[in-house]
Amino acid sequence: MNQNLAVAIANLLREKWDLALGPLYSETIYKELIAQGHQVPEGDMKEIFDKFIQAGIINGHRNNDWESSKQHGCMLITLMDMDLLDQLDFD
Repeated sequence: MNQNLAVAIANLLREKWDLALGPLYSETIYKELIAQGHQVPEGDMKEIFDKFIQAGIINGHRNNDWESSKQHGCMLITLMDMDLLDQLDFD
């Protein structure tokens, strides 16, 4: 897993997530990463979101759009456990 990208995604999730605003789309995170100058290799965001799902950090829905999935994971995040996100250790 791309550790640097995972940290950047975790930071953006902390910053962008607001249950009152509704679901958060992975494309929003992708665009913000690009705007911040991060390199986002194809498939890395999907892998990171898969790990976050397995860890119980995020929950949501995936669209079956293969091209978008390769680019940004094609994830609509509907729930997030901020406590679990804060417990992540990337070292």
